[in-house]
This record gives sequence, C-alpha cells and structure tokens, in this order.
Amino acid sequence: MAEFHERQGERTKALPFAEESLAIGERLAALDRTNVTWQNDVEFSRALVARLRG
Repeated sequence: MAEFHERQGERTKALPFAEESLAIGERLAALDRTNVTWQNDVEFSRALVARLRG
C-alpha cells in the first residue's frame, strides 16, 4: 500500500504503511540474520520510509 500511495503522490497516506512494513521486516530479519531476502526487505523499507519522510 505504501508504494501505491507514493505513486499517487500521497506521501502522508503512504508513510504509516511504510513504517508498519519496516517494523514487521525488522522483526523478521532479527529472527534470522542469514536470510538475505529479509535483510534486503528491511533496507528497502528503510529507504522508502526515509524518502517519504524527506
């Protein structure tokens, strides 16, 4: 949903979705530090949150 709202130019609507996605991703990534997919997802989510906050 975050990316959808971002593409629509609705950054304030996108941010809560991006932050929730980041929180979930961080919890998953902490469970398995060797899971490259989860680690990459966290980095993507962090970049998205930063972009939306900026």
